[in-house]
Amino acid sequence: FRYAARTAPGFVQQARGMARAIVSPILRAASYGTVVSPRLVRFSDRMLDETPVLTIVNFLRTLELHDESAALPVLGTVPVLVLSGDADMVIPYASSEDLAEALPDVELKRVRGAGHLVQLEFPEVVNRAVDRLIQRGLAHDVSTRRSAIV
Repeated sequence: FRYAARTAPGFVQQARGMARAIVSPILRAASYGTVVSPRLVRFSDRMLDETPVLTIVNFLRTLELHDESAALPVLGTVPVLVLSGDADMVIPYASSEDLAEALPDVELKRVRGAGHLVQLEFPEVVNRAVDRLIQRGLAHDVSTRRSAIV
């Protein structure tokens, strides 16, 4: 698929339209939990439809190779939020648990019934969790500055 997208992107883009009827239900299942607004599904479908095939192919390759485990020691020095939907079929919740285990000052937030696009499905839950992370980060910064003065 990557080869076809790189060598004949126009053809792949046209074929994509024909494959939409097959691919859309799969993407919907992979992206969302069980209860989701049809309007939200149309919104994310439109975003994906407007993304060039070559961009998607390159992103998937990058995602396949992406490994930031070397950053864990640095992340271990600051407050961290690991947030995931427990119905995520792209990055299973168990992966979030594994990541959280590797970090000392972590809030692990499980969003019940949310899929991969948890930030679209449950924006209020995500916003509250990010707000808590910011507050924890500010408190950490103040504490770190006080320790440096003493």
